[in-house]
Amino acid sequence: MKPVYRNRKPDPLVLLALLVGLGVVVTMNLPTALHVAAELLSGVQP
Repeated sequence: MKPVYRNRKPDPLVLLALLVGLGVVVTMNLPTALHVAAELLSGVQP
């Protein structure tokens, strides 16, 4: 049986959709990420 995805380049539309979805997730979780990062930075500093 031949592999279905043999040497098949990813679809630019699929990559674009993944980037958009990732951007939406990051944007929605940005306040939480900033809060966690601020806590980590404040915890590292003496």
